[in-house]
Amino acid sequence: ILVVSILPGQVHDAFSDRISIFNQKIKTIADENEISYVDGTEWLTAEDYQDQIHPNEKGQAKLSEYFKKYFLDNNIH
Repeated sequence: ILVVSILPGQVHDAFSDRISIFNQKIKTIADENEISYVDGTEWLTAEDYQDQIHPNEKGQAKLSEYFKKYFLDNNIH
């Protein structure tokens, strides 16, 4: 099982603080249960979204590369 943080979305605004709080809670729960947690909050830029929260094709390709790198770096097959 791999838990990924909530992505910040296209516009980093007032919700960013709430997302940070949720991500910290998610990380704490993952750590307590010995589940891998990955912080993806810096992976995408505003240009990588098709709307406020959904990654576009370019963003999805970036996510794929980050996950691939994570799996390889952590010897997950």
